[in-house]
Amino acid sequence: MAQPEFAHGLAGSAKRAGATALDQWLGFRTDLIAMQAEYSNEHWQIAAAAVTGFSHEADDIPCQDSFAAATIDDWVVAVVSDGAGSAAFAEKGSQALVKTVVLALRELLRLRGLQPTIDEFRHALVAAIEHTRNSLSEKGELKNFAATLVGFAARASGGMFFHLGDGTALAASSQDWTTGPISQPENGEYANETYFFTADDWSGHLRLLPVTGEYDTWIAMSDGCMPFAMTKGNAGLYQPFIAPLAEHFIAVPEADAISALSETLKRPEIRAITGDDKTFVWAHRRSGPHK
Repeated sequence: MAQPEFAHGLAGSAKRAGATALDQWLGFRTDLIAMQAEYSNEHWQIAAAAVTGFSHEADDIPCQDSFAAATIDDWVVAVVSDGAGSAAFAEKGSQALVKTVVLALRELLRLRGLQPTIDEFRHALVAAIEHTRNSLSEKGELKNFAATLVGFAARASGGMFFHLGDGTALAASSQDWTTGPISQPENGEYANETYFFTADDWSGHLRLLPVTGEYDTWIAMSDGCMPFAMTKGNAGLYQPFIAPLAEHFIAVPEADAISALSETLKRPEIRAITGDDKTFVWAHRRSGPHK
């Protein structure tokens, strides 16, 4: 199968009658945000990394996981996508999806004065996913770009998880890693089956979970991280993994935190647990001046 052409950004589309400002904006904006090293602001510190699993390295397959994150005022938005191993261009699908979703939610927050409703969040997510599907379908069969979606939009007073397929998102307190809300993965009839944004029935599996309460840490991860980052049964974070990492992240500059996370995900002990791609996004609400 020939590799399709991928121009920078997504193809534009005509504005339609009755479209909201967000829909119109998604239709013509093409300079998608880059997955760059600096995401943080005075309110939030972010450390994120995606690494290729050794099973993919052995077969010369690129990392099919992707992530994107952004801050706007006191909000943080983060998205993780795991491309399907059976999809020919899974990494392209996951890359397009995370960028478009983060961009849409960031713009929603701007348009709604940082006070969107849950229905507006859902509308923005649906618009972003439909836009990604339409753009990719012009490049080839949609099933070849199959990928999952998991992420969060959060501020000091709470936020929201959004989820389609497997992976996990959660909120916690750095003073108590054992409690906090979790968005659980949704698998199919068999353990190794899940749901993708490219499926015909994708909207029926898109879940939004509002979160109330003050949590200083929000995390999203692909399923490749769950065997070592979560406790048995996905009941909560595995404290021996997260506690020392989070303590280090808070103590060092952002670039050093990102490097430490990437190196951790590549460690031999981790590789021995799973050969899958691994993506981990950590967002921590600052309590004082940042480095």
